[in-house]
Amino acid sequence: MTSIEFAEAVRCLAGTARRAGYRAPAFRSRPHGSANRTIRRRLDGSATVAVVLRDRPMPAVMCDLIDGIVATNSLEGAEAANLRDDMWASVVPMLEHGASNDLPETLPDNVVRLAA
Repeated sequence: MTSIEFAEAVRCLAGTARRAGYRAPAFRSRPHGSANRTIRRRLDGSATVAVVLRDRPMPAVMCDLIDGIVATNSLEGAEAANLRDDMWASVVPMLEHGASNDLPETLPDNVVRLAA
């Protein structure tokens, strides 16, 4: 996954979470340590989710981003499953079409395309 694809995925997933009424954490690549994903929570309630991009398939990175949003909002059970379903649906075009230049001209309302 490229940094551009990462940025597109983050914008799309964060927008989906916000529209559903949940908080979207900040995101960054290269977490500290050897974990593929870390979450740093701050005293003010905000959080930063960091994920490894290099040498990982896009679906694995997407899964970490989605799970990071679910964890940030402390969701469980049906509520977590519903948000996961919504977020996966929002990134399907990216997974099916790869890089942003390959995305179709018309995207669903919940998918955000970054300007080139």
